Amino acid sequence: MITSFTILISMLIILYIYLDGSKKVIQWLYMNKYKNYLDLFDHFLERSYNVIYKDQIQTFSINGVSLDGETLETIQRNFIKLSFELMGEALVDRFSNFFGSRKAFIVNMNVYLQERLDNDELSKMIQKTQSEEQ
Repeated sequence: MITSFTILISMLIILYIYLDGSKKVIQWLYMNKYKNYLDLFDHFLERSYNVIYKDQIQTFSINGVSLDGETLETIQRNFIKLSFELMGEALVDRFSNFFGSRKAFIVNMNVYLQERLDNDELSKMIQKTQSEEQ
């Protein structure tokens, strides 16, 4: 005779297999949609960068001044906050799952911002003009 304990254990094992399998299916789906997720990621970060650039970075860029650590941290926080607001909670959760964790997601956002700041053409052009004048 099967006891209720045996049935409970069997159900827990089946539930574990189901949940573990569904995580693997979700990861597989993410990997198959990899390019689409990165395109979407770039889209939202591009929009956020354009707003942040115009509101907070452009002044530094025009004057050819580099950002100090405190200002950069403020810009990073504002960039992440704006990006999260533009994406919405559901996409933030999906991207967090896509990157493996929320922390990894934020690190990738900061890397994007830093690369954009490093490749700021206006700032490079002004610095080049200033160095030629001297």
